[in-house]
Amino acid sequence: CVKDVTDQVLKKKICKLYCPMNVKYVDEQITKGRKKYQAGVDAGGLTKDLITRFFEKLEESDELFKIGPDDKTFLPRPRAIVKIDSTCAHEVYKAVGRMYHLTLVNGLKIPHKWMSGFLLDFLMSREMENAGKKGNKSWSDLGEDIKELQGSSSNLYLAWHNCNMGQVPSWDFLSEELPDDKRAVFRSGGSDAWSMDIAKSTIGRILHYRFFKDREAALNSMREGFLLAGSVPKTSGEEPINLVPILQTLPNRELRMKAIVHNKISRSGLVNALKCQQSDLLETNKGNIFNWLKRVINEWPEENIPIFARFVTSQPYIPEDGLQVEFWEDPFHLLPLARTCFNSIRLPSKLGSISKLREVLEMALTEAKHDSYAFA
Repeated sequence: CVKDVTDQVLKKKICKLYCPMNVKYVDEQITKGRKKYQAGVDAGGLTKDLITRFFEKLEESDELFKIGPDDKTFLPRPRAIVKIDSTCAHEVYKAVGRMYHLTLVNGLKIPHKWMSGFLLDFLMSREMENAGKKGNKSWSDLGEDIKELQGSSSNLYLAWHNCNMGQVPSWDFLSEELPDDKRAVFRSGGSDAWSMDIAKSTIGRILHYRFFKDREAALNSMREGFLLAGSVPKTSGEEPINLVPILQTLPNRELRMKAIVHNKISRSGLVNALKCQQSDLLETNKGNIFNWLKRVINEWPEENIPIFARFVTSQPYIPEDGLQVEFWEDPFHLLPLARTCFNSIRLPSKLGSISKLREVLEMALTEAKHDSYAFA
């Protein structure tokens, strides 16, 4: 999946990435030596599924990314030069940047384990030192970056904390974060010129150096993919395409953090996200099924919660507008149907008991675990 998506998103014209996907469903039965195909329509569900699967498969391969010091977010491995199925690391990192961009363009959010405030700041502005002066991030933002990338027990974070308390950290204390051959380069002015402003600027410069030293090629490739997908050159005879101006809609850390999902899917969160039309709730049988659904979810083991949410939405999180519960009127439809384009699930309206609902939902979860589209 990683190689296939990388090949496609890098070869396609930029404008094509903003169009609905062309889908062909393949009939497993072969008639007269030929497979049967049926055209499909993407109203958003398949795009969501593509993005979700891409990052899931990327997580399975630990060659290019690893969990950072905060034990929460994947970061590029230092000096990653390995290849994935003959696809070079540069292309994969570039594809990751494109998928970040497509996620935001489609109004979706990125799970925190694949995105952080620091990384989104870099993709937007590539600034670390003097970022506060340019309005790209606040002083507290820089502290969060240091904690994420270096850890809260590092000298750099302690120096940031001292500055935050109004105490100027000594140069000798800060210089311990640097190798001997870099200390003279980072020392700003003489000892008499050392001040709070210079200390703050130096902290940003050291963090930039410490993090970028072995990752600059990977991060630049990700940024290249992220920004390249945001601009389409005008061509003669064609109308320019008006793309979503990501750089303008997310100009600061506060807005960027809203594009990142931090919370895991909880049982109570899933139950509270379920919605149903009032007219359906007034019908005794449908109202019973809706209440049974909540009871079944509360009975499930914890592992079933994200699987069900993924089955309904094709996303690893619950959308802000919740999950819509609808009903089949046709008595011949006895299985749940997930409509991932609309974050909704249709349940048979003729179910006579909670045990029958439990049975058909278990079937749906089994298919979802095996990446099957039998019910989607």
